[in-house]
Amino acid sequence: MRFTHPWLLYATPVLTAVLWLALRWAEQRRTTLRSRFTGAGARPWADPGFVPGRKMWELGLTLAAFALLLVTLSGPRRFKPAEKSEMQGLPYLIAIDASRSMYVNDVKPTRWTAMTNALDSYLAQLTGDRVGLISFAGRAYLNAPLTFDTIALRTTLKYLSPEAFMDEQGSDFGEVVDRAGRYFESNNIPNRVLILISDGEQFEGDLMSKVYQHGRKGLKVVTVGVGTASGGRVPLPQVMGGGEARNSAGQTVISRLSEINLKRIANSTKGRYYRLEPGNGVLDRIRLEFLQPLAEQVSRENAQNYTPWYQIPLALALAALVARLLLAAQRVRRQGSTAGGLAVPARA
Repeated sequence: MRFTHPWLLYATPVLTAVLWLALRWAEQRRTTLRSRFTGAGARPWADPGFVPGRKMWELGLTLAAFALLLVTLSGPRRFKPAEKSEMQGLPYLIAIDASRSMYVNDVKPTRWTAMTNALDSYLAQLTGDRVGLISFAGRAYLNAPLTFDTIALRTTLKYLSPEAFMDEQGSDFGEVVDRAGRYFESNNIPNRVLILISDGEQFEGDLMSKVYQHGRKGLKVVTVGVGTASGGRVPLPQVMGGGEARNSAGQTVISRLSEINLKRIANSTKGRYYRLEPGNGVLDRIRLEFLQPLAEQVSRENAQNYTPWYQIPLALALAALVARLLLAAQRVRRQGSTAGGLAVPARA
């Protein structure tokens, strides 16, 4: 429920109280003037003879009608979801880590295969979402802009491989967040979500500067961790001679899941962190737990999704006024009342 003039709704209790005080003052004023006219002592003929209960009901109905009319003037509007899927209004980008460490097999068969299989299954059953695809290592590349064509996204995914990034060592999360943020800005997309899937190891660039920059502009990053805490050795592709990656000291490189980095990114942009495991449907969970509630929130902020709802308070206000007229508190007198100098029979 939203209101065209919410300030009038907030003022309703105050204005109703002011009206109640005004009516009480008017009643006391009439009593004072009547006393002055009749003089000291009891004057039965001067008693108006109103029924106290009816007068109380009359006051209550008057105040209720006044308050309901103020609610009507505040312009209540009821949320009415569009017939189209709400998710169509919330586009998002999916960024996948294509660094060499994604060939580690601590998640079977490898991190890369587990990630791409999960993403392919997700896209296969997806309908109504605008999704784009980014791959990154030392640099980030927009492989597919926002589109409803999930078949094209799945085809693009099949041709991606860490071997295409073999000249770029490490992962630069600041680079991928900056690439996604600039895409949203250049296309004037106000609601921005990036799903970043990686093992969380950061070897290139500054981790958080770009994340903070685009987080302040409304970008929300949902991070998904791939790998294990124990990790595994990083294999080299055949085009690089095979074997295992070694550092400058000749030691075997061990790649481990770094949840700390991924959680920092998610927390600083009001996103969430998830972990990808075989068969856990993490992308479906993200859509259900994060994207859908966010899409509903965005839809509720769109004024076009609201219809006028003033008819209900207006009808109640009119009903209160009609009931006040039927009550006839000004015409009904108490049993034995001598208002106007004549005895007036009571009405039921």
